[in-house]
Amino acid sequence: MMMNKNPDAVLAERRRIGREMRLKMHGEDFVNRAEAATDDFLKLYYDTTEEFCWGSIWSREALDTKIRSAMALAVTAAQNQSGAVKQHVNTALRSGWSREEIGEILLHVYVYAGCYPSLAAFHAAKEVFDTIDEADPGWKKKPFRPKTKGKYQGRSYPPTGDWSSLAERGLQLRRDVLGGADVDRWMGDTVDDEFIMMFFNTTHEFCFGTIWARPGLEPRIRSILSLTMVSARGQQEAVQRHVRSCVEAGLSMEEIGEIFLHVCVYAGVYSCLQAFLTAQEVFKQLRAEGITVKARKDAPTVKAKEAVKLKEAKKARKATGKEPSK
Repeated sequence: MMMNKNPDAVLAERRRIGREMRLKMHGEDFVNRAEAATDDFLKLYYDTTEEFCWGSIWSREALDTKIRSAMALAVTAAQNQSGAVKQHVNTALRSGWSREEIGEILLHVYVYAGCYPSLAAFHAAKEVFDTIDEADPGWKKKPFRPKTKGKYQGRSYPPTGDWSSLAERGLQLRRDVLGGADVDRWMGDTVDDEFIMMFFNTTHEFCFGTIWARPGLEPRIRSILSLTMVSARGQQEAVQRHVRSCVEAGLSMEEIGEIFLHVCVYAGVYSCLQAFLTAQEVFKQLRAEGITVKARKDAPTVKAKEAVKLKEAKKARKATGKEPSK
């Protein structure tokens, strides 16, 4: 019978793995400078961080480190942690994100955390870029990567010649992201209420019509970042909506769970737990609606929109008496 490893040996192994991951993501120079300024008291923090943050969470394989670097940047920016933002701007650059894409991540923060955390994060990122440019002036000459064209950017949205067309584009994109049936139901409950429509009109114009419609990040990435931020901020109604948006974007339960575990590092265990419990209820609702959510990222499934169409078609057949007898 195979015996489990001694817990201290497990922690030592995770610390080793975590140190390798930390060196990979932060760079040897940064880690060496941090360690040079570390005494026995701070070592308690860094040892635990290497064991848990880097060795247990960042090293998990269900989400790649490039996605994790974007999530870490978004969540630290949303929490107005400028020092951590600088670290994760460097990490994002090392992970392959361009400056333009980093700017898009920080604009996405504007929607879910407000203008001032986003502005502070832009200033922090600029400090990082300025430092890089001083050391390597050639950076300034390097062009941004071509803009990506994601799933929803391929749609033909109306032109934005005035505010009403911008809101119309935002409403169409909101339906794509969160599911048409759900948005139609919410709009049906609120469209005649001028007060609450002040909020939804602005949401359609700014959140979806302006930010989500930008081509600099794929919609799947925006869904992941949105779920990361609202989970960290404990906004459970928003967690419900963005679990659905992640399912629409093709994420599995495993990948959504990995997002919450990543949030645990930056926002604490209870934010993580509440997000898991909320998502668990959403998965039950989706199953009741006939929508199959794949358990793991490599598992086949019925896409959310296809499942809704199948369910609606079945209802229509029953209503017309054309449903075949069993």
